[in-house]
Amino acid sequence: MIFTRNQEKDKIRRLLAGEKEAGDWLVETHYPDLYRLLRFLTCSEEAAQDLTQQTFTAGWTALPGFRSGSSLRTWLHRIGYHEYARWRKSQPSDISIEVSEEVSGVSGLPGVETLALERALLQLPEEQREVFLLHHLQSLSVSEIAEVQNVSGGTIKSRLFAARKRLRTLMTEEPPHKQGNGDSKPIMVGIEGGKR
Repeated sequence: MIFTRNQEKDKIRRLLAGEKEAGDWLVETHYPDLYRLLRFLTCSEEAAQDLTQQTFTAGWTALPGFRSGSSLRTWLHRIGYHEYARWRKSQPSDISIEVSEEVSGVSGLPGVETLALERALLQLPEEQREVFLLHHLQSLSVSEIAEVQNVSGGTIKSRLFAARKRLRTLMTEEPPHKQGNGDSKPIMVGIEGGKR
């Protein structure tokens, strides 16, 4: 749901006043989106739940300092991204992230074989995967992603271009179990560059 700046300012005013209804609105509106992103980034339902909760706790604490220069959605994504980055640093450096049935199907990306795409995404460098997910899964614009990650728009565009290029390669390669039998087909569909 998209709100005008005035509607959002009203919600923030009500949140700061401690209105329970406004707090419920904040969670109901933004929890599913943040959870989906964090679940895909962490490949863990438990970690995603914890990080989403931490995001709302941190957001609630930081709400008095919210600047209306960005949308509440972008601001919460920035907090969620930083919670994820802190979590990621706490994980062993040799951690192996794999797609499991628990994570499969959360991408919500239309026109692709989801499991194959998710596996290909996990082969991307972390910075490219994050930008790709923020753009295609969360529908954030380049400028919003730049704000979330605190980097330049040019850096985001470069990472997004590299991610799309690498995914095209990964998604059109023949799986090892099908090489040579002529049955495999490219499965990269609908992940083309678009302007935002």
